[in-house]
Amino acid sequence: MILPIAAVALALMLIYALGICIRFPHIRRIAAREIAQSKMAALLTVAGLSVGIALITLVVSVRFGIEGSEEDYHRQHFGPIVAEAPAIEQPLLSNPYFSSDEMRTMLESAGDSSSKLLPIVSYAVTLLPSSSVSGERRTEPLSNVLVIGTDLTEAMRWDPALSGTGLLSTRLGADRIVLSRTAAERLSVQEGDTVLALDLNNRAISFEVEKVVREAGLTGYRGYQLADATAIVDSDSARKLFGLPAGSYTSAVGSTFPRPPWTSESVKAGAMQSLSFSPFYATSFFGIIQMNAILMSLILTINLFRLIVEERKRGMLVLRSIGFSRLDLKRIVRLEGLGYAVMAGLAGGAAGIGLSSWMLRSVNAYTAVDSGLTLRISGPTSFKALLVGVSIGIGVVFVCVWLVSQLTLSRSLLTVAAVELGGKRARSSRSETFHTWFALLSLVYSLLLVLLLAVPSVRRDWFVGVDLFDWGIGIGVLLPVVVYSGVRWLEWGCRAALMLLRRATALAGILNLVARQLQSNRLRSGLLILLFACVTFFSSFSQVISVYIQEVLVRYDARADMGGYDYYAEDIRPATSAQLERYVQQAGFSQDESPVVASVLRLPWKESAYRKLPIHGIDGSYAAATTLEAAPFSERSPSDPWREVAEDKDAIVVSAAALRFMNNNGWKPAGDEAAFDLNGSKVKKRIVGVVEDSEYAYPGTSGVWLNAGELMALGQGQKELHSIFFLRFPSISIAKELREKTAQALGKSNVPTLRSAADYEVGYMANIGSQLVLFERFNLLALSIGVAGLSVVMLRSSRMRKDQLGMLRAIGIPPAHLRLYLWLEGALTAAFGTALGFGAGAYSAFVIIEPQTLETPEGFLFSFPAERLIATGALVILVIVVATFWTARSVYQVSAAAATRNHTAS
Repeated sequence: MILPIAAVALALMLIYALGICIRFPHIRRIAAREIAQSKMAALLTVAGLSVGIALITLVVSVRFGIEGSEEDYHRQHFGPIVAEAPAIEQPLLSNPYFSSDEMRTMLESAGDSSSKLLPIVSYAVTLLPSSSVSGERRTEPLSNVLVIGTDLTEAMRWDPALSGTGLLSTRLGADRIVLSRTAAERLSVQEGDTVLALDLNNRAISFEVEKVVREAGLTGYRGYQLADATAIVDSDSARKLFGLPAGSYTSAVGSTFPRPPWTSESVKAGAMQSLSFSPFYATSFFGIIQMNAILMSLILTINLFRLIVEERKRGMLVLRSIGFSRLDLKRIVRLEGLGYAVMAGLAGGAAGIGLSSWMLRSVNAYTAVDSGLTLRISGPTSFKALLVGVSIGIGVVFVCVWLVSQLTLSRSLLTVAAVELGGKRARSSRSETFHTWFALLSLVYSLLLVLLLAVPSVRRDWFVGVDLFDWGIGIGVLLPVVVYSGVRWLEWGCRAALMLLRRATALAGILNLVARQLQSNRLRSGLLILLFACVTFFSSFSQVISVYIQEVLVRYDARADMGGYDYYAEDIRPATSAQLERYVQQAGFSQDESPVVASVLRLPWKESAYRKLPIHGIDGSYAAATTLEAAPFSERSPSDPWREVAEDKDAIVVSAAALRFMNNNGWKPAGDEAAFDLNGSKVKKRIVGVVEDSEYAYPGTSGVWLNAGELMALGQGQKELHSIFFLRFPSISIAKELREKTAQALGKSNVPTLRSAADYEVGYMANIGSQLVLFERFNLLALSIGVAGLSVVMLRSSRMRKDQLGMLRAIGIPPAHLRLYLWLEGALTAAFGTALGFGAGAYSAFVIIEPQTLETPEGFLFSFPAERLIATGALVILVIVVATFWTARSVYQVSAAAATRNHTAS
């Protein structure tokens, strides 16, 4: 929708410009002459505007790139698949599969939408290259591959787009398999090679690779199991591989949901939430950046064209006197502005596309967790972003030019000339008094706020559990007020410096000129201060947050959230700790490397319904190794509740959430004895320990724990009974080093991918960190708006004040002092805005972070990155100083005689 709107808006602006050029050729010639008359000023104006348009295009391109990458991901791994209805989740089924009649009943429940559901047979298993695959190809197993059994003819009818993947609509042979490109590449096999698939009893079944197809929909589907690759076989071959009866199915996938009482998983929506950049987050995150970029362009453009109009008022007075209307003068300014905007749009749009590609590559490099999503910008996305970004950029410039011309040229130019010749009208003393008192009260309020936030207890009370949205609104209201008052603060600073430099006559005179110039152009100075303050505020804020996240990542210990273990893996088969020990021994670990392992049986507690509390069956291995704290339930409870549960079939440990559920459901313990329903069976157990609820819901951290043998007996015949494998290595460093080797060993026994809390918590924080790095880099790039804009403003300002500069030259002030005057005016304004924004952003981040760190169990104190901030701020100010100094040396120079002649003629 945004693309046609942008195209129409751009076309209307160009039609407006073309209409003026055709109907009013004299206006076209005047506008072209004004642009060509001062090539350096025109070049700097185009450069300043192009930086703004480049940053707008950059943000639009990054946002479109993320959305396009997500669409490609969904097209690749889901296609028409929105939901999956697995048999294991169906309360109506006693077996982990649908019979043909049960599948027919479920499909009929979808009514007319039944054709949108495809019955399949699928499990995630391990594939291995056959020993016949020679050479230097991979020989390690590829675990967690979703093997889908289906009839290809039926699948093609269900999704005709599958024909574009390379699939053939013929029935696969009993020993044939189709691999997705990901599976084929990771196994290093090709068409005609042989692969081995492990069945649920770890027996190897041989398949010949029929086709290697691209991933699109069913051929790239990873299932609710979140598999790592996809393979397709015939339905009967899949049933044989998984030990299922003839005519059975394990699930159905499609673009519709079966009706209750059948249940289904929203697999596509779940995948959307698991991605690093969800559409909502991307909209919020890049919306802030985009508004910042537009604000920068607005401030710069308004400043530039106010100066251009002010510079040409006398020339416009001449045009007015020979018959030009005020509308004609506005058209000249608007046409000139559109000319600048179009030239800047071409350069800035191309630069924005290039920068966006670089930034997305940076995000891909920083992202810690491989979600399967690769951020990139395709050709069509680049064109769309270029059109939208340039349209927004040119639109921003045109709106600013329109407003400036409307507000500045609406008054009679004779009145304007009289005001200029007679001097600026004295400001109302009442208005000046109000502004002065407002600035003074703002200063007092700001200092009082800083002093209050210097008190640790105040920071904790204000910012623990702070709503960042409310905090952002507060900053958004406070910053313009401070910037508005900051112009007067800067004036007062110059006046105070004058008192100290009375003996340095030349420097005092220059400072006096700077103070008077600030006083006479407060709006322009305030806008420049706001520009630099906004950019540097977000830059320093993101720097401090990034450093905090890095400290969190360094200090994070996954074992604390997983009961003392490094890794876990879920297996659909019930298994003992002894079996897991045999699986791990295949890796051939030395005695110093061998991990401590434990297998925990698991069942869902059906009575807990939406709470989804699990039941765990533990043995002595788990009880001896876990660090999950279980407080004794009563004075009669043993000191080691875990060992008691492992040895006593009547003992249980419960989490605080499970205990609350039991109390609320009428199963309140009598003493330490509790009678309750457990998946349809009435049981009576003795509670020996309570585990506090964890902030993180990792396997084995909540629910009910009882003896493994007891759970095996209670869960006999229940299809949901499965195992969770836990592993802890001698050290975290050894665990990281041996993870791949361990995963390969477990893969040979058909155990899926090893997972860790660090994969999610560290990955989540690292992804936030990468986005903050992106934000920080954007704002550092945005400083170029300020530097380029300041240079253009200084150049235009010096042209507008050529008479004043010439008169100062005529009374004996040397050129070096005049350059120093212009340099100090620009440098002080930019440096003040930079210091204000940098300090406010860094301090805001600190007062938000510090109370949060004190709430952590470790209670670590955040080390504020003062040295890094000072270095970055000093570098930014140095760039500003150098840029303004270069501009001051290059300003328009007028001789004393010419200035006197111009003044006399006026």
